[in-house]
Amino acid sequence: MKYNVVYFEPEEWVAFRENTGFEIGTSARLSQPKVETFLGAVRTAFLRKSGTDPENIPEEIASKIGNSFSSGLFKMVGPFIYSEDRHYLPAPANLYELTDEEESESKSNKKKEYKLMVPNKELSHNYDGFDLNLPWIPYSKKVAKQPEGELIEIKSLEALQKGKLDELNLARFADHIAAIETHDELNLARFADHIAAIETHVGIALEKNAKKTEEGMLYSINTYRFKENSGFYFFIDNKTKEIIKEIDEVFLGMKQRVAKLRFGEIETNLFEFKSNNKSAVCLITPAIFNNGFMPSDGMMKSTKITSAIVKRKIPISGWDLAKNEPKPIYHAVPPGSVYFLDGSIDNDLFTNSISDMLDDFGYGRYFTINWDFFRRGING
Repeated sequence: MKYNVVYFEPEEWVAFRENTGFEIGTSARLSQPKVETFLGAVRTAFLRKSGTDPENIPEEIASKIGNSFSSGLFKMVGPFIYSEDRHYLPAPANLYELTDEEESESKSNKKKEYKLMVPNKELSHNYDGFDLNLPWIPYSKKVAKQPEGELIEIKSLEALQKGKLDELNLARFADHIAAIETHDELNLARFADHIAAIETHVGIALEKNAKKTEEGMLYSINTYRFKENSGFYFFIDNKTKEIIKEIDEVFLGMKQRVAKLRFGEIETNLFEFKSNNKSAVCLITPAIFNNGFMPSDGMMKSTKITSAIVKRKIPISGWDLAKNEPKPIYHAVPPGSVYFLDGSIDNDLFTNSISDMLDDFGYGRYFTINWDFFRRGING
């Protein structure tokens, strides 16, 4: 199936409001921007292009572009990373890598061996009132470890759905796709082959109505610097493309840096995959559950959750422009988390969400893969 996509390619560096307090020795930390940031940039560009006063938006336009609490007619799922013709999604958390314990430097470039963690039917534990089977890595003479790459190409995910783990192509944003720029020497030859640099900038806050530093207000921010034909992309539906097709650039993130927009298509069957018996739901965007890390009834699309591999929660918030105050903070299950279901479920990228809230902003989107309980002699 073909999907419309919109690409955001920053012209220079771009930064997002993921500030951390300054600490001696603190290094750059990567934090993906939120969909709301891009939606806000697109809304502003749409109003500017149409000559609409932001303080007096007609109802017809307001219903299209939405606001801080509604996406309007926009259907955008992302943001994700792309580089030229390579489109990446978060790698599922049940994927692990097997390596020889005494692997030498000379063997570091050999093809990696990947396996999938699945629940063990004989082992269970109660988590916050839910009886869940434990994910299991079978014994092996090789060392099991988390893959270095946290991003995976869509083509590799299609191979994963077919059980072809020898065809996977993972990438690590921090080291393989991007270089972290510090005050040390930067390997420019290596940087030229990578998508971006993540740079840490230190700043100071000034007192209002005075040109002097506000005491204790030293801070650091992360910025992204993408190379040509690299940046962020979103899946969009036909109606969204029709609304924003005339927009060629937006002002994105802190300091309102320019990002060029262009449109394209991706052909993939990733989201049409039908599980044989049991579905493992792999998140590609954050999901927010009223009960924390699980739906309150322990079900997903009327199907029981048997096990889960949930990554560390992430805070989701924003700014309420109408009230001029911060929005409530929600703790979301991050992309890459996996839920194992005792049955199969269908999927549709734009209409199916497992999130209890913010689903119209693209939260709770996923793809599925087959799974079965760990069995000796089969899984290892």
